[in-house]
Amino acid sequence: AGLRRDRYTDVGSTTNPRFALVWDAAYDLTVKALYGTAFRAPAFVELYSSNNPINSGNPGLRPERIRSKEVALSWQARKDLQVNLNVFHFRITDLIQAVNRSAPGAVSTYQNVGNRKGKGFELETVWDASRSLRLTAHYARQRSIDEAAYTDSGYAPHNSAYGRADWRFAAGWLASAQLNWVADRNRPAGDKRPEVPDYTTVDFTLRTDKGKDAWDFAGSIRNLFNARIVEPSLAPGVALPNDLPQARRSFYLQASHKL
Repeated sequence: AGLRRDRYTDVGSTTNPRFALVWDAAYDLTVKALYGTAFRAPAFVELYSSNNPINSGNPGLRPERIRSKEVALSWQARKDLQVNLNVFHFRITDLIQAVNRSAPGAVSTYQNVGNRKGKGFELETVWDASRSLRLTAHYARQRSIDEAAYTDSGYAPHNSAYGRADWRFAAGWLASAQLNWVADRNRPAGDKRPEVPDYTTVDFTLRTDKGKDAWDFAGSIRNLFNARIVEPSLAPGVALPNDLPQARRSFYLQASHKL
């Protein structure tokens, strides 16, 4: 258990507890139950921005608050196989958003408007297939709802998955490949743009691993198949109508020395 209290001279005070209960249900199974609250204090620009032609600050803002509950299971299915499952639920209140003013030509202002709630789960497996090969897989699903309109909150993906293989094919060498899949990102209510496209990326890395007092080198190719990736910009998309483009295929070289 823990307790945190913060006091700000401009936005007041907040107190946030955290509790965790850990149960060794069996020799190979651990169960955790967690509960906690947290907050996000308004940023300086959200409080005091005055010369921005689009969004003006609001000194009367309150911190955003979140209350979360989580159950986590960790199962050592075999000596070489581990499975982890997390199930969670959260609720955010006093969400800070830019709200359009009704007067013609007036800029929008930051306000505490609306609440959100969401739930989901994460599943992860780690398998040491051999002494030289480790496989990791992760899948997550979530949904967040705007309580005012009871519509999807948007931005975050409903589904995502990750896979990785690490292969020590020779002494002092490591090859890694990973796959990322992100899907089902909705627009928030009022954003009339097309839905954000799904994407899949593949990365590959080759590195040396010589230990202490030696130079190590690595080369990486990220987004190997040159997938088009964009992250959603804020609704309604006036400032950035085409979202935020991410890097296409890229190459990296690295040298490091371990002391």
